[in-house]
Amino acid sequence: MTALLDFLSPPAGWHVERALCASYSAQSSVLAAMLMAMNGNVNAHGSGSRVLLARAMRNLKGKVQFLIQHGRLAAPRARRAVLGMLDRFIVPINFDERTREGASWHPKICLIEYSPDAKAVKGQQSFWKLWIGSRNFTRDGSWDIGFSLSSDPAQNGGQLIIGVDTLAGKLAGQARKQAEWAKALSQLKSVRWQVPKGMKVRAVHLLLPKEERHALPEVPTDVHSVLAVAPFIEAGELRRLAMATPGASRTLVSLEESIAVEARQAGWADMFALHYLPPGSQDVLADDKEASGDDEEPEMGGLHAKFLWFEHRDGATLHLGSPNLTERGWRRSAEAYVTLDIARPGSSAAAKNVYEGMARFRASCARVDVSTLPQPVDNAVEQLLEQQRKMLAASLGATQRLEPDQTVTITSAGSPALGTGVSLSISRIGDIAVPWPSTSTPLVLPAAPRYENSDFLHLVISAGGQEVAWLQHAPFVPPLGEAERDLPLLQSFLGLNGLLDWLAEVLAGAGDGSGKGRDWDDNDTKKPQTKRAESLPFSVEAVLAAWVRDPATLKEARAVMEMARGYAGNDQDDHEARARLRSFLKSWAVLEAHLR
Repeated sequence: MTALLDFLSPPAGWHVERALCASYSAQSSVLAAMLMAMNGNVNAHGSGSRVLLARAMRNLKGKVQFLIQHGRLAAPRARRAVLGMLDRFIVPINFDERTREGASWHPKICLIEYSPDAKAVKGQQSFWKLWIGSRNFTRDGSWDIGFSLSSDPAQNGGQLIIGVDTLAGKLAGQARKQAEWAKALSQLKSVRWQVPKGMKVRAVHLLLPKEERHALPEVPTDVHSVLAVAPFIEAGELRRLAMATPGASRTLVSLEESIAVEARQAGWADMFALHYLPPGSQDVLADDKEASGDDEEPEMGGLHAKFLWFEHRDGATLHLGSPNLTERGWRRSAEAYVTLDIARPGSSAAAKNVYEGMARFRASCARVDVSTLPQPVDNAVEQLLEQQRKMLAASLGATQRLEPDQTVTITSAGSPALGTGVSLSISRIGDIAVPWPSTSTPLVLPAAPRYENSDFLHLVISAGGQEVAWLQHAPFVPPLGEAERDLPLLQSFLGLNGLLDWLAEVLAGAGDGSGKGRDWDDNDTKKPQTKRAESLPFSVEAVLAAWVRDPATLKEARAVMEMARGYAGNDQDDHEARARLRSFLKSWAVLEAHLR
């Protein structure tokens, strides 16, 4: 995950103007890390202080959207109400996954526009970054593949790439942000991208369900070698690939269990040299060895990459992205991939590196002996829970209503019936679950502070001693407002000392990810807040320096002071910090009047 976070971070003197990011599944901790990275504030471990997360959420609200398959947001184990504010950033895409003929929202994309800061970068327009890959927004340690591009800020060179504006338009349409992206879509048609010598980006693709050209990509002529890689495979797509490459040597790399399932289908296994990635090679190749952290449902270990590598007389062609080698992947679901033409190895250092990388990957794989593969074992309870999850995601259609007594009434529009032996429980994020025996009857959650509510609910289904949990979108009607939910939530999350740390960072021009203060994901409620009031730069000189550095800084400072002014707090607060804040607030109004 570190490589993606590094890619998202803006260079010094730039900030994120807008971003559309798509994934099939996600973990809330990873989305928090991505927001901090895009705000320029994340440490090497993908974490940061509470202040850094609060600043990222405030600065990027309305600018960044995460498009995630409905029902595929992992549930955090710990109680962290601040994660409820991710409902300002996540757009659930409700594709129906229930049947074999259904579809999933499955692309993995980040498209970001960066603009120069007012005083830091002069004479330059905005620039873009595009990432297309196979990994979800999770702390998955599997081997993955991705391709990233940056535009040329000067726009006096680089390559025009077919399909970027179309891809962006489709993402904006799914996010319901067409108006906000209209000008950017027009600009993307003429954006030039920095592409290494020896490589050409033929096109980028975002395939939506029922589009005419939703099929395996066109195979180059005179192909002599094929490397097909995907964790999930189906005999039909493999037969089509083999028939399109007559006379070529073909290698398939997949999961052993996937090969075991499909090997029962006749007419394809002898067309490929079958391989898998053994555990030792996985450890060497994986670029993210972090544990699953606070989120449930870490993805499978091992292989998660999806690509097709064709070697031919003119060099090589690489299709990499999100589609598995299945009918659902290449013919029905929403998928994204990029097509690259790679010159011969001797043409450039970049081309040589790609060929050598493919050779190392192939050498790391082990041959599969179909005759020794164990017969697949079906877990009936697992399959039942997965079917129920897909059913609830597609048809529950829940909404929430905040009552005058601070309870919440949940109503289901679809009222789906649960399967025999399946129970459903619901709660706010990290709260105590409440059983919901029948979705045809409204459910009432107990009273809680208003700021602990979110458009995401924690759902748990259980059967046969097993359970599955996730966060599902259930919007409030009427919506929760910023003043009634967002600001009190940040006040509670940070506490008085956190708010003062925030104000200090604004005035000092800090916020570099150094992690001052408590980590945002530190759930130890017994740990005392750091008391730093005496060292905070609350002086006339500090305010004047902030104003000279960037007058826009004062806008953020005003917002933080209003939160600090309205903080209710408790008896454990730092009374000295309160006194210092009161003194600073008294002089602020006079000072601000002279700065205008």
